Amino acid sequence: MSTRSTLCLLLLAAGSTLSAQSPRFGVGRPPTPQEIRDLGSAIAPDGTGLPTGTGTVAAGRTLFAAQCARCHGPAGEGDVGARLVGGQGTLGTPRPLKTVGSFWPYATTLWDYVNRAMPFDRPGALAAPEVYAAVAYVLNLNGIIPEDRVMNAESLPQVRMPNRDGFVADPRPDVGASAGTPRIAPLPESQRAEVHRQLLAKYPNAREVDHGVDTLLQLPALADAVIPYTIYLSEESTLSPRHRQLLALRAAWLGRNQVIWSDQAFRARAIGLTAADLHRIAEGPDARGWSRVDSTLLRLVDELVRNSSVSRATWTTLAAAFDTHHLMDAVETANHFTVLSMLYNSFGVRPDASRSDRLPADVPFRIVVPAREPALTVARVEPLPGDSIAVTRTFAQHQKLDAGRARRANFINRVSRLQPRHREMLILRIGWNCQSEYEWAQHVGSVGRARDYGLDPVRIAQGPDAEGWEPFERTLLRAVDELYREMAISDGTWAALAARYDTELLMSAVFTASSYRATSMGLNAFGVQFEPDSKERFPRLPAR
Repeated sequence: MSTRSTLCLLLLAAGSTLSAQSPRFGVGRPPTPQEIRDLGSAIAPDGTGLPTGTGTVAAGRTLFAAQCARCHGPAGEGDVGARLVGGQGTLGTPRPLKTVGSFWPYATTLWDYVNRAMPFDRPGALAAPEVYAAVAYVLNLNGIIPEDRVMNAESLPQVRMPNRDGFVADPRPDVGASAGTPRIAPLPESQRAEVHRQLLAKYPNAREVDHGVDTLLQLPALADAVIPYTIYLSEESTLSPRHRQLLALRAAWLGRNQVIWSDQAFRARAIGLTAADLHRIAEGPDARGWSRVDSTLLRLVDELVRNSSVSRATWTTLAAAFDTHHLMDAVETANHFTVLSMLYNSFGVRPDASRSDRLPADVPFRIVVPAREPALTVARVEPLPGDSIAVTRTFAQHQKLDAGRARRANFINRVSRLQPRHREMLILRIGWNCQSEYEWAQHVGSVGRARDYGLDPVRIAQGPDAEGWEPFERTLLRAVDELYREMAISDGTWAALAARYDTELLMSAVFTASSYRATSMGLNAFGVQFEPDSKERFPRLPAR
């Protein structure tokens, strides 16, 4: 045996001996099963898991003075314990002050932390009403809720923290809905009926292009709305195969979607892209080695995902290299693969075992784009002459592309079982988030007729925290916001949707919001202008 091997064995033996001889200090005791259950239950951001009970600001003030002030100061200003108040508006400055009021994204997280860890010398000792009271007082100290607001399992999740939108979803590929058991399972071959077999026969290469198809088969009409557009943008568009792959893969990276990344990486390798190229796509448009057009295509995706629009500089650069059809295909490729990312993230679709590529785990999630520019007042893509609305005449400039895109809209507006009120809520909320005023005007007005279904456009703009929504409709709006922000629906929101919707309605709701996100991005990018008789515009919201 070599001297090196002998030394390794001696070190291992020594480590085992030291471990076995670790002293016991006689401090503490093993937790009881009930204590483990009490301290091990987490509260989700949407409030899932919150217990019954209520707490007021007044009760919290008394509790805080007795049990919290000695560490955190009489008014939460900090002492031996952390400062709890102030700091709003400082996070973007050279000296950010991170407090509950300035930094924390969810009020429910504050409840969870106080319940588990406070008071410092007796963690977990507070009853649920006391936790609600303490949280109410801290929120009031930060000016987030008024003095008379009562906190409970229903009202606490509705509190909107100032930094709610200051966080992004975890970009690691091994977390999220697509990392565990599918929410909507692929349709097994044994359960396929004639309608499924006819659909696959109609698109014989669909499953090679997109392994999410087996999940879409759970709703054949939706699959028939999605598959042909995916095939067109993957194989038949005016763009070169290289440019298609750059756009699709960048959208998959920004959407943190393994399924699309693995499928499109397989296709990219087949046309000559290398592992290094795939890595650079994840790194983004500023990575070294890109041509000007390649870099700008990647930046196009970044701007569409972050700003729901395309900057003047990016459009000008691409317009110097591409004609109108190429430009429209580029925008719609980025948009459609963003739609697929949101669908597959939310459905929990798993990558196919035959595809080995996965999202690069060593590239930090990063997206840097200029601030969103004002809405265009002149169309970039001139609509064809005619009597139909501007969006129809704009996409008619590229009939082959429009044939695929129109299937998505047809499913949502003519096939889906969603009740019209819910459909228009989803469409208008994503239009508001994307700041697509044309879409908003059409769906408040003559196309969607939102008011005919009892909808108040101002409340939709105010979002799920506005007063007056019934709980399920509040959940619908929250689902749209999560799709827009995080490219997926959270576990708690999904569970709330699934309590009322069957599989078909779940798939339809996610698709409606996701597809109209793409519509909003296209309308903004192409500069589609208002109809001459359109009077609807975004509401001016009161200051919050």
